[in-house]
Amino acid sequence: MKKNIVLLTFLLCSLSLFAESYIDSLQAVIESLPFSYEKADKIWDLALYQSNESNQPQEAIENYSKASEMFVEIDSLSQAFKTNGSIINVAFNNPEYYDYSKEAFTKQLSFFENKKLQKYKGDMLVFFLRHVTNAYLLKEMDYLKECLLLVEPYFKDNKYDYIKIDFDYISILTTSFFNGEQAALNQSMEVYDRLESGKYNLVFGKKQSMRVKLLSLMQNYHYYRGNIEQSNHLLDQAMFIAKDTYQNHPDSLSSMDKINFKVDITKIMTLKVDNIPIIEENLVDIEKDYLEVNDFSKSFDEERELNNFVKIAHAYDIVYSGNHEKISYYLNLVEKDLELLKNPVYLTNYQLTKARYMLNKKEYDQANSLFLKVEDFIDKTNQYWLKLNYIMERSRYYFEMGDPKTGYQMITTFYKTIDKDFSTDIAEKTAQLNNLLNTQRLQSDNLTLEKELEINSLKNSRSNLIIIIITISLAFAVIFLINNIIMRNKLQKALKKQSEELQQEIISN
Repeated sequence: MKKNIVLLTFLLCSLSLFAESYIDSLQAVIESLPFSYEKADKIWDLALYQSNESNQPQEAIENYSKASEMFVEIDSLSQAFKTNGSIINVAFNNPEYYDYSKEAFTKQLSFFENKKLQKYKGDMLVFFLRHVTNAYLLKEMDYLKECLLLVEPYFKDNKYDYIKIDFDYISILTTSFFNGEQAALNQSMEVYDRLESGKYNLVFGKKQSMRVKLLSLMQNYHYYRGNIEQSNHLLDQAMFIAKDTYQNHPDSLSSMDKINFKVDITKIMTLKVDNIPIIEENLVDIEKDYLEVNDFSKSFDEERELNNFVKIAHAYDIVYSGNHEKISYYLNLVEKDLELLKNPVYLTNYQLTKARYMLNKKEYDQANSLFLKVEDFIDKTNQYWLKLNYIMERSRYYFEMGDPKTGYQMITTFYKTIDKDFSTDIAEKTAQLNNLLNTQRLQSDNLTLEKELEINSLKNSRSNLIIIIITISLAFAVIFLINNIIMRNKLQKALKKQSEELQQEIISN
């Protein structure tokens, strides 16, 4: 064993020394050359090595940029275009350098005004797809919306439908963020109908892949309205298509498509478990099913494995309110590999689950620290279930810290931002509640609503989202109604008193 470790260390050191030696020798050649196509080409070679072999993305981007500028001066626009596109590729794999990708995207658009580059249109659209995908993953939604509008005119020719369908998918996600689930559903159905009617010029494997993605998107609409049966029906359709294509038509898939299908199957399996109501008698099945998903996906999706551990911990915490050993067990499994949790949705889900656990354990400082970490992302995300989890637990924190008014206001502010179709006339009810909160503290009703929130918090799962919203809405409506009754009784008493005084005055006169 020790010999193997020594040998491995020796090999790594040798590779490192070789990389440094190769880079040094290439830089020496570059410095010896006059300004020329050959020099620009060598700089490109250096950048290619730095991005693919020596893992130096910053240096690679700088050299790609330098080579691209040289190619422009030499009037080799095709090489400048390809080199500049390499910056987008590096940033796609290293999102922390996304600002460089923005500059490259702008340059690519300007390059493409030259008619000589039209033959590279397919390559350009692939670069653009990676750029807008990164924008979505980084939640730069305003910028993403602008990019989609700029790219849209390039898809008049159905020759590029194999890329356009991916842009349409990103466009649906953007619509969901800005216009809500109903608008996203309408757009998804339009794209799905075009796909089914053969209006996209796609090969079989690509068509099947997009059918799976669109069905998975469309089930969200039914889930948000509490129609879990229809949600599961669409997920079953997506699963059948994915498994059939992956198992029975492997020749129709590229190596990347095969990986994507495995990811899609994993996602569908996960959503099916998410739809199981979190109650005590379901806990064993929920835990078993999430672990089965992990067995299928852990070789290629470590982040999902960690996120499923979080979901198991959350389910036990919902039922046992912090008093079960499996909660800390699964959270500890996540914490051991927390550095792997790069996906902001997964990381936020972990932090909110841990915050809830800390609240149940009365560890308020730790809970507050976790809430503060997620606030910026919560403001940007369009994941309503994640926002609701945050609002429910954060407001519960304020209730337990003796500040119920802040908790009320958080809830009402959240409901005002919800898509009208997502929850009917909720804005009117919450506006009424805000007026009510501005006039009095409702001391006698605080405990009642606090208990309602705690009960609803125990149901805080994917399948019970609508139930929570309706319950809280009814609680608010009841409070408002009670207040109206009180005020009406006071007004009636005042009018009665004024009437008696008037009658007495008339008799006296």
